[in-house]
Amino acid sequence: MTILELKNVNRVYEVNNTELYALKDMNLTIQEGEMIIILGQSGSGKSTLMNVISGLDRVTNGQILYKNKDLTQCNNLELDQYRRDEIGFIFQTYNLIPNLKVYENVELGAVLGTGKDKENIDDLLKEFDLTQFRDNFPYQLSGGGKQRVAISRALAKKPSLLMCDEPTGALDEANAIKVMKKLQEYNAKYNTTIVVITHNPAYARAGHRAIYINNGQIVKEVVNERVVPAEELRISEAMGARL
Repeated sequence: MTILELKNVNRVYEVNNTELYALKDMNLTIQEGEMIIILGQSGSGKSTLMNVISGLDRVTNGQILYKNKDLTQCNNLELDQYRRDEIGFIFQTYNLIPNLKVYENVELGAVLGTGKDKENIDDLLKEFDLTQFRDNFPYQLSGGGKQRVAISRALAKKPSLLMCDEPTGALDEANAIKVMKKLQEYNAKYNTTIVVITHNPAYARAGHRAIYINNGQIVKEVVNERVVPAEELRISEAMGARL
């Protein structure tokens, strides 16, 4: 079943009286339960694609259909409800609530999702080595710690569509593998549709499909016959590789 479809999507910005295409004639179909890896260099349009899919930004023209609902025709309130009810976010910049403790930040995801599930929260804190920091505030954590909290919060929500913007960017290899493994497990267990935005080519085989973007356009699509388990990925060796 198709969960998301982009039809001739353009996102155009005007810079110094010149039109700059962040997305150009983008056509993309994502099936329910797929794990999609979006790859591209900085400035290729990856983050813009995530923003228009998740309703954080609007397209200049074209259509985005989510479960056959045209998001481009939604008003701001309807987009707010779409993000609240359907979308989970893992932001590169964390976006944690500064005056909430670690446990409370993760709990917020559960409350916004399927309901308060304290057992699930405790499991996530343990999985990501956060139990000892449960009563800490975000400012008391390292960058990697904040990222692990942001990931735990997103997974606690159990969303239908999980959008991940460089989810392992602030993590060392051991924690990066742990995060990708958990994303793969959630995809399999809950049939969660997951879109991972990354510049690291090692992740290309971590999902069902890899979509390569350059200059706002899809330049290549690879269907993986086998999803490679996270622990088999050579993440550190690929960090310096060019797409």
